[in-house]
Amino acid sequence: MTEYVLYTVYWDDMNDSTYLYGSSVQYLNKRYVSFESLMMPAGVPIKEWDSFTDFQAARHEPRLPLLRPGERYVFRVFCRDEPRGTVFFRVVFYDRQNRRISSCILKQRQESFVCPPHTFRYVIQMVNGGAQKVLFGYFELCAEKHAVMHTVDRRDQSENTLHVFVPAHSGRVLRVTEAALPSHLRNVTVLSPLFFASLRSEQRRLMRRLQMPSYDCVCFHLENPAHEKYTERLEQIEKKLKQVTMEYWNRKDDE
Repeated sequence: MTEYVLYTVYWDDMNDSTYLYGSSVQYLNKRYVSFESLMMPAGVPIKEWDSFTDFQAARHEPRLPLLRPGERYVFRVFCRDEPRGTVFFRVVFYDRQNRRISSCILKQRQESFVCPPHTFRYVIQMVNGGAQKVLFGYFELCAEKHAVMHTVDRRDQSENTLHVFVPAHSGRVLRVTEAALPSHLRNVTVLSPLFFASLRSEQRRLMRRLQMPSYDCVCFHLENPAHEKYTERLEQIEKKLKQVTMEYWNRKDDE
């Protein structure tokens, strides 16, 4: 049975992996953290997460999930920086002898990378590129083969309904089995509850990425009744996008 797995990584506590010299770090709630540092040099990591830790020294478990060497993973982050585009993420891979194998830079809010062979541990760094302020919420990791998370699967152009599944989720790991997605449905996607309930701007990007205006109907399947309040907002955005799309094509026809 196919199982889709999505990992959510938060800021968590402040320790040696956070740049604190001359910095202001405020926990806005359980999830969101505001970081400010006007004098921090560019190129220095603001925050670092590791897939391997010494519990006796660090007093906490690893913050990152284990990755399979040779497999491609999707990375998506909910983060706002000022000025815009002045924060990027770097993934560094190490072998069993703690020798650096390679690294990759992630500048987009959603990108993918391949875990190189012989990887034993890896770290993800949020690197300062001249930012003055950063609002960090979380980032998500999932295998590319689990891309049904946030992308449309079972595409069928003859069907005009998009089915969006939002499972209940309160921890760091979200698991959805193929059995949870009815086999008779087409144009199916699974969204993490955090992303579904995120800010309106993120929902607008979500609508565009899933090409919701191309469907006549969007059907939400929510396991958590608390998410019902977001469906009306999404439906309003969907109607607006349909209206803008129709106006655009009408102008093109007039030309």
